[in-house]
Amino acid sequence: KPVRRRSLVDTYRPKCLAELVGQNEAVVELRALSDDPYPCALLLSGDTGTGKTSAAWALAGELGCNVDSDPPEFGGIYSIPSGEHTPAALKELWPQLWTMPFESANGWKVLIVNEVERLSASVESLWLDKLEDLPPSTVIVFTTNNLSSLPSRFRDRCTEIAFQSDAGKLSA
Repeated sequence: KPVRRRSLVDTYRPKCLAELVGQNEAVVELRALSDDPYPCALLLSGDTGTGKTSAAWALAGELGCNVDSDPPEFGGIYSIPSGEHTPAALKELWPQLWTMPFESANGWKVLIVNEVERLSASVESLWLDKLEDLPPSTVIVFTTNNLSSLPSRFRDRCTEIAFQSDAGKLSA
């Protein structure tokens, strides 16, 4: 049986926003959402290594999701890694966001979609349709290293939060 190598993101997942440093403005915006959550789509933008994915995991923890759950879905967290953005994956995942309750996550579900700038035209079109009607108690977090490459019609459906590259890497 092949052994899967785990990356740093796989091995350390912040459990709350208090564990994050270096992106004060972004953390303030995320904390406001966690204090008064509502179904929404977030677009976290910034250079590689600024903490966008770590912040998404920390937000999930703030919403009551179990970031240590294995698999993460049982804790209320779905993650679509870069390069796995396919129409089939989205079509399979979307009904689960509508129907699966997560008691360990206080009913909230968080979907993390990394490197959204890599979406194909067909997947982007599917997302545009899906973002018009979000599942209840669901926060979708898109991350991007290249905000300018995203069409305005996609960006208009999300709340944008910028991560500053000069703040250094987000760390625990």
